[in-house]
Amino acid sequence: MSTPETLLRVDKLKVDFRTEDGVVHAVDEVSFDLHAGEVLAVVGESGSGKSVTAMTLLGLTKGPNSTFGGSAKLRGQELIDASEDDLRKVRGKEISMIFQDPMTSLNPVQRIGDQIAEQIQAHENVSDAEARDRTVGVLERVGIPRARERVDSYPHEFSGGMRQRVMIAMALSTDPAVLIADEPTTALDVTIQAQILREMSDLRERTGTAIILVTHDLGVVADIADRIAVMYAGRIVETGTLDEIFYDPQHPYTWGLLGSITRIDKPRPARLPSIPGAPPSLINRPEGCHFRPRCRHEFSECTKFPELHARIPEAPGHDDRCWLDVDEKRAKRIVGEDQIGLEIEGASA
Repeated sequence: MSTPETLLRVDKLKVDFRTEDGVVHAVDEVSFDLHAGEVLAVVGESGSGKSVTAMTLLGLTKGPNSTFGGSAKLRGQELIDASEDDLRKVRGKEISMIFQDPMTSLNPVQRIGDQIAEQIQAHENVSDAEARDRTVGVLERVGIPRARERVDSYPHEFSGGMRQRVMIAMALSTDPAVLIADEPTTALDVTIQAQILREMSDLRERTGTAIILVTHDLGVVADIADRIAVMYAGRIVETGTLDEIFYDPQHPYTWGLLGSITRIDKPRPARLPSIPGAPPSLINRPEGCHFRPRCRHEFSECTKFPELHARIPEAPGHDDRCWLDVDEKRAKRIVGEDQIGLEIEGASA
């Protein structure tokens, strides 16, 4: 079986923003590969660097106060220092993005069909009629009712969820090599959410499109992802396959994320467990492990900088940034899960 093509290779990507208060270290040496037909989910709390990482790939974080380091190559083409002309050829065709806020991502004075057709014609030499037909088709694919009529509507004539579907249709319209989906199902009900996830799965199976799914919703991740990268304070703190992250998480921050969602195979808790404290300032980050001030398992080693590398011989692609050894982590995680179970039983007694 041949190895899928590596479409995108990100190597030690750094993004800093200069502010009056100091330098914000938004992304700190993030590395990953993305293969054709693969879904990589990037998860973490707000402010962890997920969206900045994604937007930097398209040159959308460039500015007079921005500085960059590392590399991001799409089929060998460097994106970090690419010219604006080169990036225009990439945006929408090679890499499409579903933005997080559909309310501000659509032009309010332009019909939605014209906005989608404009993207198609910017990258392909097709007639107005063909572009319109393709626009109607992609709107139908994402569940817009009466698409042939609604194609001439303005954004204000759609609900928030419908606008989100329009954004998804626009991103899918050119069958991109890489699709970046930044919280693509946030404004959608569960029925439409399932339809959108199915459409994204169909796209990758049909065209080999690779998907970067930026989300905090681990339910969505479980439904579609092949690999997961967990981000905290601008760094990837754990990465592995879906099964590795869900069934054998190695970083205490990942334990907290997984523990903060309800389980259908366990009693309903009176109160969901939460991660204590708040994410750190990205200007003055904690020394060593950035998660240290919030971690109940902190010890002396945690003041040292933890590298991201594999610690389980039988899982060479499962990397994390925790100083605890594997056996300790597994024992502490099981004890923590048992304590949560006791708290649930006590609350329901």
